[in-house]
Amino acid sequence: NANGGDPYQSAIARALGRVHAGGLGELATEVTTCIFCGMCNAVAPESQDNPWESAMPRGRVQLAKAVIEGRATITPRTQRNVAWTALEHAPDAICPTAIPIQRVTDLLLAAAVATNGALPEHLALAENVAKTGNVLGKPADKRAAWVNVGFDAVSTTIFVADDIASYDAPEIAQSAALALLNAGYPVGHMGKADATSGAALFETGQRAAASAGVAPFLEALAKKGAKFVVTPDANGARVMTLDWPGVGRESGVGGKGGEMG
Repeated sequence: NANGGDPYQSAIARALGRVHAGGLGELATEVTTCIFCGMCNAVAPESQDNPWESAMPRGRVQLAKAVIEGRATITPRTQRNVAWTALEHAPDAICPTAIPIQRVTDLLLAAAVATNGALPEHLALAENVAKTGNVLGKPADKRAAWVNVGFDAVSTTIFVADDIASYDAPEIAQSAALALLNAGYPVGHMGKADATSGAALFETGQRAAASAGVAPFLEALAKKGAKFVVTPDANGARVMTLDWPGVGRESGVGGKGGEMG
């Protein structure tokens, strides 16, 4: 045994050598570090309404490990359990081995969608982005209706309000932009080229639809010379950090490997 009989190292070797779940496989090492302590479950409100372990943070980690190692498949029932909540209580912060549980959920759902297709209630999100450029299905030409602040026309830092703030909470978009400008941080805006971050699609496992929706926006940002993107939307910030670089690399836009700050 090359690992000297160490069961921990053997588990890692199995995971790294038998990846059956696409992007989920990038977490092969992390999911093997779960020590079953249950601290993540202890802070999970999901446990009050759903008896299934696959709806809990720890259960999602163990399911991901089994899928990565080819020991399990994701059934439609399990897929719905995983999608039960977005884990807004941030179990990552309490995990003693620092497993990125929210990221596990993202990629576990992506593996589920690849196997079973998106959940019916999530399909409309992708359809809306394809038709109107936003998950709400609202008119694209109304996206920048909130813009009445003096954005910097030449700034390489671009302000992206994202879908909810642009359409349903324009006061948040305006106040966030003004806070930056008034503090002396010049930010620009893409105007009619402004678009979705794709957060709702990435977080429901619809990664192909998300990439298709985001790639043209990344190309527009690259043509403008954008180096940084800022947003008041927490979910948007997550996917800009975790998912946009991959879309940029796959689509060949965004300069050095599609990276953007």
